[in-house]
Amino acid sequence: LPGILFKSKETSYTYTNSGGHFDLPSEGPGFYQVRVAARGYVSAFVDGVNTDDSQPVVFNLSTGGRIEGQVVAATTGQPLPQASVFLVTRGLEHQHASPGLIAAQGGHVVTDAQGHFVLPHVAEGTHRLRIECEGYSLAWSQEVTVWENDTALPVEVALEEGARLEGVVMDTD
Repeated sequence: LPGILFKSKETSYTYTNSGGHFDLPSEGPGFYQVRVAARGYVSAFVDGVNTDDSQPVVFNLSTGGRIEGQVVAATTGQPLPQASVFLVTRGLEHQHASPGLIAAQGGHVVTDAQGHFVLPHVAEGTHRLRIECEGYSLAWSQEVTVWENDTALPVEVALEEGARLEGVVMDTD
């Protein structure tokens, strides 16, 4: 499959040819993490690729499943447009990770005018969603189970209005 590959040390990129083969030069002997990403497929990672090993690295990509849902205001039930929905792989939900790290694990979308969202090409397994929206408290969904080539049960997350903190910062002099 055509895709983009990279490895972690001195991040290098290459593209696969029409037969799916790639040649990724390394900075020298060692162990690398290699990632392949192709539109319409779940990204795949291989950690600990040894450049001294003469065996080729093989990636089997899947299209995954999908998660659909809606984000609403808890007090009114009104849809919340422009809410950010992050896919978090089970086990990572307690890490204080940046949105970029979470997005690297699975994806990030923004809700439409009706508060709806779709996360396509989600890896099979158990996930949670982290939802953020200006003026509302951060929320987590219940666990969502995703199966290959299937859409998970619809997820609805109700956000509580956030508290405000006002104050003044002054110089001690």
